[in-house]
Amino acid sequence: ASSMQRLGPVDNALPGAGYGPDFAWRQMDTGETAVGVSTNVAPITTDSFRMLLDFLPALKHSGDLLKVRLSSDFFASLNMASRWSANEITPFEQVRMLSGSVDENEVNTALANLRRAYPQYENAEVRERWAGMIDATPDSTQVISEVPEHDGLFVITGFSGNGLTTAPASGEMLAEMIAGEATTCDPSIYRFSRFTDGSEYVFRH
Repeated sequence: ASSMQRLGPVDNALPGAGYGPDFAWRQMDTGETAVGVSTNVAPITTDSFRMLLDFLPALKHSGDLLKVRLSSDFFASLNMASRWSANEITPFEQVRMLSGSVDENEVNTALANLRRAYPQYENAEVRERWAGMIDATPDSTQVISEVPEHDGLFVITGFSGNGLTTAPASGEMLAEMIAGEATTCDPSIYRFSRFTDGSEYVFRH
């Protein structure tokens, strides 16, 4: 999960967007500044153990960009069903949108770091705080693919934090695949089967 906050306008606000080791910012078209942390927090759940070997290369690659923490999410995962029959209500109906919880410690620290580096934000009003989940794949690259085992099923997911920049082109390529047209770039690196066909994962950012 990644936590952010929205600050009211100030004189000499930071332009554009950027990040450093202890905070990240983005100027908004309202004159406000969005400020958050440069790292993401991954809560430990039962899936953390089930998929550890798959994601171990990604953990090594992430370095200081990811913090792994034990939280209430672990205990919630213990009570979540992992198998069900066709007529049962699944976790996908119970949780339609996976939302992150704001990490108050992280956003407070980011705000303090921003104010230390740029004193013009000392009295900036905190207007809103929010958090979001970042979907990720073991090789930090999205899946844009037909699922061969299920005719007519296509998947687009796992942008690993790159969705804001690559989603429009990815959506266009998926539409081409569904329509049976030639794609604008080679879709093989985004295939769903790369996690099971013995391919070597290649990190792309």
